[in-house]
Amino acid sequence: MAHDFSIERISTKETAFFFGYGGGALYKAFGCEQFNNGISGSNNGIEITKIVCHNALAYALFLLADYPDTDRANDLKRFLHDVVLPSSDDELFYAHFS
Repeated sequence: MAHDFSIERISTKETAFFFGYGGGALYKAFGCEQFNNGISGSNNGIEITKIVCHNALAYALFLLADYPDTDRANDLKRFLHDVVLPSSDDELFYAHFS
């Protein structure tokens, strides 16, 4: 089992992934500690607005800044800059913890 995270722009199905626990940064940033089952995620997720997605990803990237594998969060960075930021304010996203 493992901790895997994905974030999807619902309207276009554009997706980014983070594989690994990362000190629980993504659970914390998205306020989803209840989805942390210790050895893996609970396979649950939440639908969120653009502003929540933006703030949570920015906070997660801040928390992961000192992560030993500096390239592991590149997909999340790309998603934030290329998908979230240019999206409209009424866009919805889905954060999934497995």
